[in-house]
Amino acid sequence: MNSQQTSPSQLEIAHGLSDLSPHKVVLGGDYQLAIEYYSGECNLSLTFANPVPARLEELSSSLQLSPVENGTRARLFCSHPGVEPEFGSFLALVIERIRKGEEPRNAIASQLEQWKVLTAGLVKVDRLGVTGLYGELWFARCLAMRDLGLDSWTALSGSVHDFTVGNLEIEVKTTTRPTHIHRISRPDQLVPSVGKETWLLSILAARVDITGGESIGNLISALIKRGWDSDRIHSHVEGLALGPIDKVLECAFTPREVPITVSGRMLPLVTPALIHEVIGPEAIRLSGFEYSIDVTGLDAPSPISDWLALGGLDD
Repeated sequence: MNSQQTSPSQLEIAHGLSDLSPHKVVLGGDYQLAIEYYSGECNLSLTFANPVPARLEELSSSLQLSPVENGTRARLFCSHPGVEPEFGSFLALVIERIRKGEEPRNAIASQLEQWKVLTAGLVKVDRLGVTGLYGELWFARCLAMRDLGLDSWTALSGSVHDFTVGNLEIEVKTTTRPTHIHRISRPDQLVPSVGKETWLLSILAARVDITGGESIGNLISALIKRGWDSDRIHSHVEGLALGPIDKVLECAFTPREVPITVSGRMLPLVTPALIHEVIGPEAIRLSGFEYSIDVTGLDAPSPISDWLALGGLDD
């Protein structure tokens, strides 16, 4: 590739990531560095018109190469959260090799050892788990603002449902996706107990810097301030094993819009009985299953809807 096709300013962006506003940097006709925000998180990728070499796909658990556009192009991206600067530096080194005429796949392979050096010792946090914890803490604060106690957070006692308020059982689902699509991890999550009514609370959140949102630690402090038991909350959070506790407490989010509530009566219940009916006797061999559900457009007013408008914030 001709080195004149990429300006120094573009490489400066890749190296320093000083400007993370959504944009794309084109590297000639076949190569593209994309720096963009998705659900409040910075994503970087390099795409190029080459088939995906299998030998690169499994060399790093956090660095992945996958086909896009029906296999006509390949996309190199990082699945490790919180390492945008390191990945930006890695991409800049790869791009520099491509500019000098090296074939893209070879350029990536040549820099893999450098990637391992850049990411050595990085601490991993369970991204999905922390997102879910944020949603539960956010709603817990809504309840605390209504002078409800820690006993309403029934997940802490091993209940199938996250929260119980009177005859309501509330399952909280939080995602950084752009739509209300959630993973149901066990078949009885949406099944109401006898005499109870189930509601799903769907929260669209954005992962942000700690200065631009609320951290897990701040939400816990807000609950303790309202009289909720500190030891039980911290024991629960630590028991989730989402990563080093100091890193978990620093994770920050913000709701992208007022959460919605969906009646359990509007949702398909994938129960063991239904699975047995569809599959037959062999269903007994299933030790567990999970599925995703899209609740977009199913929102309806619920007994807790007014509480959500407060955002759980102190007066």
